[in-house]
Amino acid sequence: MNLYQHFRKEEHAFIDQVLEWKQVVENQYSPKLTDFLDPREQEIVKQVIGTNGDMLVDFFGGKEGLERRRALLYPAYFEPTESDYNLSFLK
Repeated sequence: MNLYQHFRKEEHAFIDQVLEWKQVVENQYSPKLTDFLDPREQEIVKQVIGTNGDMLVDFFGGKEGLERRRALLYPAYFEPTESDYNLSFLK
């Protein structure tokens, strides 16, 4: 099955980036934190990483309902906390 057939051509470079992140997590068996992603990018990450296997993905951006969030790809043994997202909140 060709993964790229399910996405727009302009999204292929981002898919390649997600696959690289996935490879880093698999090879180093440690979490990978992304920059802030828009909702479409978040959906692509979810689809590429999947929901079963030895790798998980979660998103955090502060308050619930914010559009742009950081993704954390991590091995199944890892239990992420808010501090893993490396965010600082300003008032």
